[in-house]
Amino acid sequence: MNDEELLKQNVHIPSAEIEQDILDTQAEIARMEMEAQYFEKTPLSMPDARLNHMKAQARRTGIKEREEFISKLQKILDLRKQ
Repeated sequence: MNDEELLKQNVHIPSAEIEQDILDTQAEIARMEMEAQYFEKTPLSMPDARLNHMKAQARRTGIKEREEFISKLQKILDLRKQ
């Protein structure tokens, strides 16, 4: 998707709302990071280690998706400023 299309698809969303989405998503990332670290600390000798490490990996994937979302939102804001 090029910059013009990105702007056209999101013209109905106020910049203040985008900025709030960025802040909310950053808070989500921080929470998910703490959860991932918690799950990763599970010793491999524990019965639920495999499940907890899978949960940690799911959090890491979610974090990456949210970081990409923030990048997209930031790009929209940057394009609006031009």
